[in-house]
Amino acid sequence: MCVGDVAWLAGFFDGEGSLCRYHSGSRGFKSWVLLISNTCRKSLLHCMKITGCGSVNPKPVKPGRKQQWQWAVPLLSGEICVKVA
Repeated sequence: MCVGDVAWLAGFFDGEGSLCRYHSGSRGFKSWVLLISNTCRKSLLHCMKITGCGSVNPKPVKPGRKQQWQWAVPLLSGEICVKVA
C-alpha cells in the first residue's frame, strides 16, 4: 500500500465511513465493523483492493433511489487494515 493509497483511503473514510457496533441479542455479544456506503461501487472495490480486507455488497435502498453499495470490514480484519495503514 503506497502513501497515496493511504491518504486517499483516509480521506474517503473520513467523508463517507462509519465505525459501527452491533449487538447480538440474547448473548449480548458486541462486534465492531468499519463501513463505507457509496453509489460508486468502483471506489469501494478500490478500498477492498488496497487493504485486502472486507467485502462489497449492495445496500437496500428505497424505490426510486440510486443503487448503493457498502464496503464492510469486520473488527478483526479492521484491526489488520488499521495496522497496515
